[in-house]
Order: sequence, then structure tokens, then C-alpha cells
Amino acid sequence: MWDEIVSQSIDEFLKKNPYHQFIALTGGGHLAHASDIPKRTSRRNALDYAIILGDDPIETGIADFVLIPGPVTITPAPRIMTILKEENGRPIFYSSKKIR
Repeated sequence: MWDEIVSQSIDEFLKKNPYHQFIALTGGGHLAHASDIPKRTSRRNALDYAIILGDDPIETGIADFVLIPGPVTITPAPRIMTILKEENGRPIFYSSKKIR
């Protein structure tokens, strides 16, 4: 039911905006098994679509394109331990570190 409602919303958007393209970022489960969102949408409007997945393991015929990115190392963002509150309509900053 969820995929059908998403498909209907995409179709309505494309009918109102005929010169636009639409990219749906969804989980792989919404793109698989012949009942996926792109196929449901194409059934409504006969427009072409492509499915791009980043799946492992790769299955034959699972998508039009399969992305296989290399490993990525992510450095955590530093935390400054600051809290912003509002008192009397003015911002008040609290910090776990002394501000110089």
C-alpha cells in the first residue's frame, strides 16, 4: 500500500510538472520484486525510468545500474558541547568549556 501511495504522489507531481524529472531515494525493498515504486509509477504514466542500486551481493537483472563504491573512512565531527537556549526572546549559550 505504501509503494502505491508513493507512486501516485510521484505521478501527480509529474503530471503537474511535465518538464521535470524525478529522483526517488528509497530503500532497496521499494525497488525490488516487480511491485516496486518505479514500475507502479510507469504503469500510471508510461514514462521511462531507471533503477540504481548499491547492492551486495549483486544479482542479475536486479537494476539498470549497480553502484559498487569503495570503502570510505569518515572522521567524526568535533563536538563543542554547546547548548543554545532562548530566554526573554534572546539566545543564551551554555558551554561545557570556558569561553575566552
